[in-house]
Amino acid sequence: MKILQVLQLTELPFGRVFRRVKMLLLPKRADAHQLHDYRPICLIHLVAKLFAKVLSLRLAPR
Repeated sequence: MKILQVLQLTELPFGRVFRRVKMLLLPKRADAHQLHDYRPICLIHLVAKLFAKVLSLRLAPR
């Protein structure tokens, strides 16, 4: 159970950084008026992005 707590990042001082995400809607075309005319983009913090990259490299088969 300890590993689940660490993975949830509740005990780490920078844990809030991993849970913050900004969503941005980019228009697919210039005259976008409806929701399906937009493309959602998820902007995550650099620290979270680096952590995810390191974790994926460590878990990838060699």
